[in-house]
Amino acid sequence: QDSKEHLAMQGVEQEPQEASSSSPRSSVMGAACAQPTHDVQDVLDTRPGIVVQALHGKGYGVVATAPLKQGDRILCEAPLLTVSSTERVQHQEETRRFRETGLLPEAFESLLKSKLREGEKAEAFWGLCDSFTSSSDPTLKSACGILQTNSMNLLEASIGSEDDEDEEITWSGVFAIGSRFNHSCTPNLHYSWIGSDNTMSFYVLRDIQLGEELCLSYATEALRLPAEARQQHLVKWGFRCSCESCSLTGNDRARSDECRMRLLQDMTILKLCDPPDMLDSEESRRYAAAVQEAQEKHRREPMEGASAALKVCALLDMELHGHPPTQSRACARAYEFAAKAGNEELALEIAREAHKWACVADPDSQMTSVLGARARGAGDADS
Repeated sequence: QDSKEHLAMQGVEQEPQEASSSSPRSSVMGAACAQPTHDVQDVLDTRPGIVVQALHGKGYGVVATAPLKQGDRILCEAPLLTVSSTERVQHQEETRRFRETGLLPEAFESLLKSKLREGEKAEAFWGLCDSFTSSSDPTLKSACGILQTNSMNLLEASIGSEDDEDEEITWSGVFAIGSRFNHSCTPNLHYSWIGSDNTMSFYVLRDIQLGEELCLSYATEALRLPAEARQQHLVKWGFRCSCESCSLTGNDRARSDECRMRLLQDMTILKLCDPPDMLDSEESRRYAAAVQEAQEKHRREPMEGASAALKVCALLDMELHGHPPTQSRACARAYEFAAKAGNEELALEIAREAHKWACVADPDSQMTSVLGARARGAGDADS
């Protein structure tokens, strides 16, 4: 494939990497994605195609050292530490108090420390940012604070709601380099977990220029919430986002907010995300009723459902410069509706589109294998 050839020419990482022991974390975890700067104060780590460096006015971030193409894998690494959902639930009251008051949860802290052994991985973990201490003294960091600041969910891609977590045990993890990517509400990078390999891979969502910062979205909810709601959702990371979308003003912000609200509504109807939290119970009932009415219409008229799913893809292009992980799932929904309507030709065309986007963002996932089978006309059989 072209992207793989480009990857090889640029020397971009394609194998899992051991944790680096020489790269302390940014002192400002989650600084918003911004334009690259040449005022570099420090370089913390380099990997093929990327560098972790100081960025003027915003701490550290990850910047491209070569042009990158959509679909390039720029990093693949195993976690430094993992925590199960069972362990999180057992200590959830302690960690809630910790987030609110700073009171260290001693039992959970002991558990996390027991998972860390001496060596490069432990050194890399303790070098990461702890946004729950304002001190620059590394001896005042806590394992709990580093986990809360840097953890990522270890969930494999699926066609269902991205907010869903199965009843079985799920995990979160902390990464040496992956935890250093800054946030943007218009991300150009996506991470994909493969449990069988115990690795997280990071894929470029659109073409990247030399010197451009690479940014993730810390929360999928941020992609479909208006600006102020996004800021409230991101407060748990201790920063106020100033990415390109959050920096919009006037009519531009109003258009952006409207587009994201349409995304939220349409994705809720299509069961691509959970309904929004609403304080007003009457408003919540009205919203649920409208969603149910639209879903019932799609069941009666599946081509309406296909059209609605494809509209989500258009909104993503308009607002986010495209977002392949969500577009693959939206196209998968459109395929299901078209197949139910008996429009085999359209279903096959949409299946190929879903597989194309999945190959950009989650090429090694089981979901992509299923979408590949659909694209070949083999239904939902695994390949």
